[in-house]
Amino acid sequence: MPATVDELTKLNVGPFYRFLFWNPLQCDYLPYPVASVLFKHAVNVGVEDATKILQGALGLVVDGVFGPRTIQAVNDHHARDVVVGFLSHAMTYYTRLAGWATFGNGWAARLVTEALESGA
Repeated sequence: MPATVDELTKLNVGPFYRFLFWNPLQCDYLPYPVASVLFKHAVNVGVEDATKILQGALGLVVDGVFGPRTIQAVNDHHARDVVVGFLSHAMTYYTRLAGWATFGNGWAARLVTEALESGA
């Protein structure tokens, strides 16, 4: 496993991202549209913050710990509804960041693209 992004190659990039983001979010146990959006945001903001955004969207206690309660809550809802809620909460998250004035248009465009790609 590469220690830094500089050490990534075509052969190890998949396992690198799976190990750091996909597996900690237990994406294999989520509907693909939810897993895809959650994974992309975890790469951008980290696993804990992506989890907090998801937990907020689901009305759960926001603790940043991705476990059975979060998985169950995702699976108790229609995937489209989870994605829409997640993207809405993600927009709020991004607008509160110090970099919003500089990067906000790009972040907002990414959220719209993800909504369209997911069918939300």
